[in-house]
Amino acid sequence: MASLMVVHLTGDERGKTFIFDQEAITLGPDRECDIPLDIPPSPNGTGEAARHIVAEIYRKRNNFDLFFRDYDHYSLLINRKPYKQEDRLTPIPLSDGDLLSVQAVTTTELHMPSELLVHVVQELEETRTGVRNTRLQFPEVDRGGRIHPRTASRFAKELILALYAEIPPWARVIAVLLTIVIPLCILISTGVVFYGIFQYNTILNRYSKLSAGAEAQIDEQLRKIEALAKENQKLRESVYFGQSVAGKYSGGVCLIQGVYTYTNKQTNQPLRYIDRSFNQGMAIGPDGTLQVSFEGTGDIYYEEFTGTGFLIAEGSLLTNRHVVQPWWQDQNDQVIINSLGGKPLIKELYAFFPAFNHRFDLSVTKTSTDNDIALCSFDQGDYNLPELPLEDAKDSRDNTGQPIVLLGYPTGVDGIIEMQPDEKSKQDLRSRVRLSERAQELARRGAISPSATQGHITRFIAGRIVHDAATTDGGSGSPIFNIEGKVVGINAQIMVDESGRAIQGSNLGVPIRAAFELIKAAEEK
Repeated sequence: MASLMVVHLTGDERGKTFIFDQEAITLGPDRECDIPLDIPPSPNGTGEAARHIVAEIYRKRNNFDLFFRDYDHYSLLINRKPYKQEDRLTPIPLSDGDLLSVQAVTTTELHMPSELLVHVVQELEETRTGVRNTRLQFPEVDRGGRIHPRTASRFAKELILALYAEIPPWARVIAVLLTIVIPLCILISTGVVFYGIFQYNTILNRYSKLSAGAEAQIDEQLRKIEALAKENQKLRESVYFGQSVAGKYSGGVCLIQGVYTYTNKQTNQPLRYIDRSFNQGMAIGPDGTLQVSFEGTGDIYYEEFTGTGFLIAEGSLLTNRHVVQPWWQDQNDQVIINSLGGKPLIKELYAFFPAFNHRFDLSVTKTSTDNDIALCSFDQGDYNLPELPLEDAKDSRDNTGQPIVLLGYPTGVDGIIEMQPDEKSKQDLRSRVRLSERAQELARRGAISPSATQGHITRFIAGRIVHDAATTDGGSGSPIFNIEGKVVGINAQIMVDESGRAIQGSNLGVPIRAAFELIKAAEEK
């Protein structure tokens, strides 16, 4: 048997769904009817009309028949088409998906029709393993239990049409206008936006072209400013870099002090003054005569010397060869060696570093036969001393005109004494006879400190650096720093004229690259 599903599309019951499986279903304005309609009651009905029964639906096996009872007061529309049948006993067959509309026709007031959407629900019988099962099915469900894919869409379509019928005409006009106006506004707004973007890009491209030239000019000015800034920085560094170098590396620059004498190569006798009247004098007098002899009766001849050295590695320092071997290339010493057969002998050789109140015993590790360079060593122990950075051989270049700084002891021990703050200290230091005693006392007082002088590299002659930084004999062995704070050479000697007078601004130095072979040879040994 079939069942009937009814969906209210209007009135208070709108949206509600009911399923009926009884034989007869009543419809009318009375709430006691099976399907109450949202219509006014008949004003003078009798019999069934008095109960406000407008129509009845009777169930047959597979469908339903509608009997409309009151054509006098109500009109019937099926699928929005008027329907009237004079013979009220003739049934009106209902089809699945019919839209029923009932509206009062005898009242002066305007009432909207009451609309119903009906569905015929079939009962499907299935037999499985001898057992009979029953369930309700929509007509769109086949015997295999599969739902037709358009069932939901048909129902939704009919529901939408019914709802649309409820909308007032003026609301429909507004909806149509909005449907047209809103997309049109969106389209116009989009066009305005794109036009604005186009205009913006046009203006941007124009200004980009205009600014390209300006940017090139600005870049050129910035490059000039940067070049001037670098030049200014170089000038500032050339003025102040001496102070910076001295602050960093003074602790690694030492005062070298030593004493040497001679012994006879054959008899090993010490060299003496000819007699006591020549004691403490020079080995060769002003007239060129020797004042010393291995057969002399005076005191043993000693020669004291000072110079400068600098630390390049732990316990290792560089200086000039003529600092630690003063007889090398000295004319007076060559007379003693060649004429008297003297053999030079170092009696004392010390290194005094700033900030240390004692001396370090120094020994000569290796000397160069081609350059005025010597490599010395000492026991550094646990003392922390700054090592001076050397310019790499691959970085060596013509530094003519570049500023330099010398760190050394150009005035020797006596010059340091003269720089003491009070006269009493000076007198006390001068009273000490031996140079080594005066140097040791200066170290004890913390007065050992190198002097910094600035100048420029003026030229290169025969592989030698020529510079104009102020120096004297005690400055031999001083490190020559470039503006980058690296040692580029070792100060060696002062150029003199034919009369023996120093030529101002013409001091010679040995390039540091000449020391690399000496250092390498010492390391291999």
